[in-house]
Amino acid sequence: MSDRFLVKIIPPHGYAVYRLEIARRHLYAGLGVLGALLLLAIGAALWDVHHLRSIAAAQRRQLAAVDRQASNLDAALHGIETENAKIRRMIGLKAQPPAKPGQPPPPAVERELSYRGGSETTQMRLAALAQLARAVGDEQSTLRRDTARVVAERKAEAAARARALAAIPSITPVQGVIDSGFGYRTYPDREFHEGVDIAADYGSPVIATADGVVASAGWDGGYGIKIDIDHGNGYHSWYAHLSRVLVHPGEQVKRGQEIGLVGATGFATGPHLHYQLMLDGQPIDPDPYLHGIPPSVVASVK
Repeated sequence: MSDRFLVKIIPPHGYAVYRLEIARRHLYAGLGVLGALLLLAIGAALWDVHHLRSIAAAQRRQLAAVDRQASNLDAALHGIETENAKIRRMIGLKAQPPAKPGQPPPPAVERELSYRGGSETTQMRLAALAQLARAVGDEQSTLRRDTARVVAERKAEAAARARALAAIPSITPVQGVIDSGFGYRTYPDREFHEGVDIAADYGSPVIATADGVVASAGWDGGYGIKIDIDHGNGYHSWYAHLSRVLVHPGEQVKRGQEIGLVGATGFATGPHLHYQLMLDGQPIDPDPYLHGIPPSVVASVK
């Protein structure tokens, strides 16, 4: 067999014939190279397909992980919103409308997503969750400010209420027993008794029954030595028949502070304390105020 191949090339018009001789080994070598190239091309294509599939699988796993994280973030943010709403209810603040993660992202974000292509649903959800996170963050900042304001207001209100309650007579001014109550009596005179007489040993300490300012301290006719404390809320407390005063007019006194000593000055048949309460210039029965503030009075204090 010939070790060469003859190839004739005849143009359409037939004016000339071209001859090409190819050695058999060259032809086989060329076919081998062509086959090798074809195999390489097929292998490269298959590798590209495998690589692309691997990338797609990795992207799917990443998207699934992102989706789980987004779901967890969504739940966490709504949990924070719920807690914020509870705090607002507890401190009496107006409820805020909840943020909605299902809302589409802002136009700028949406335009950006449209250029990226692929996985737009997940990215748009993440963008919406980012919006929700910002809204919840802003809500928490507002809530912190509002809570601080409400706490300060409540503290001020509590302090004001405590001051108001401290200025209402609520304790017994001297240790002893009541031997003459509020109202009409026949001894030692037939009269309306405008206070209570508390029997006590001569020189026993007398204490202020509420915070206030000493309006007067000295002799007052039949009351003998008397102290008048103005509590600044319509209440005045009187302590009469004292043997001595331990305060002076204009002095600030506190509930429980010692202000004088029991005596028998003025119109008195023996050592005792005449304790009288005045409210808006009128005498009232001190008995309900000797062991605490009457509940009706406490309820009226704002």
